[in-house]
Amino acid sequence: MSLANVLQALRAAPLAESDQVRLEVFMPCTHIDSDYWVRACATLVSRVAGGCTVSYNAQVCWVDRQGKLVSEPVTVVWAYVSLDRLLTKRDLGNEFAAASGTAVPAIALRKLLVQYGRETEQEVVAFGIDNVIYGFNPKETL
Repeated sequence: MSLANVLQALRAAPLAESDQVRLEVFMPCTHIDSDYWVRACATLVSRVAGGCTVSYNAQVCWVDRQGKLVSEPVTVVWAYVSLDRLLTKRDLGNEFAAASGTAVPAIALRKLLVQYGRETEQEVVAFGIDNVIYGFNPKETL
């Protein structure tokens, strides 16, 4: 059996284009303004990708420097989007861009995540692209 056989049996076709990647943003739900930031991120990702999924009530776990397991609730905003759409200047609305409303989406997303990370005092802002997790310290650079 192959995936092609299963898809044929289900009479299903891919909904994402072959050049698209899965973009995920992990947003801890420990701050009072969590809903505001999730909505802002979902709005920006939707304007770029045409829509997104917001998964509430996930848990993220890691081992701290003392070897202790740490766990916190997290919301995941994710979508499939082409790299071209992330890197090509487009209309994102005035809340994510200059007065013209246009910006490069990847840069606008980074600015949003830096602001989110700083205002909610995150040590690391994490996101994923095609199942690889990346992160940055929002206090270090803009």
